[in-house]
Amino acid sequence: MEGTVELGDVAVLGEELARLTQILQGCRGVTRPAGVDSSPVTAEPAPVEAGTSATSADLVFEANLATALRARDPAAALESLAAEAGYPDDLAEALTHVRPDGVRMAALLVARLRFERLVQGSPDGSAVFERQPERFTELFRLYHEELPQAGLDPAAEWECFSRWQLEGGAARALE
Repeated sequence: MEGTVELGDVAVLGEELARLTQILQGCRGVTRPAGVDSSPVTAEPAPVEAGTSATSADLVFEANLATALRARDPAAALESLAAEAGYPDDLAEALTHVRPDGVRMAALLVARLRFERLVQGSPDGSAVFERQPERFTELFRLYHEELPQAGLDPAAEWECFSRWQLEGGAARALE
């Protein structure tokens, strides 16, 4: 992203960072219930079931948000998510204030960090990217859309990507 932000963008980015800081300050102290996995196990959005508690609805929303941020058009995916009924009032209200450009920026940052982890996760990853940057980038895009993040470190990301390829993800993706 170096060189992609111009002087005129600074004020808009500053406002967006201030807005995100306010949102994050409201999340301090929120903890996950015991026994609830922190990462979604599917790439599909989870349904919101009527009568679910706010805590479980929050977790479903989190998984759905992660899916939306991996979509080809994250702003449209989040707009679709906002149209779903069944979220607690505070989440439904928050979705009405989301800016599409902010969603796109967040999705780009998520993808960039994940791509960097993948390339750094193995000497093989870096070598493949150096030899075939276009093919590797296309494979990453398809992998990123299909699978949620599996780990927090580069080695775990590379392991997940390798497994995806061995299970036919690359073949399915390029058909």
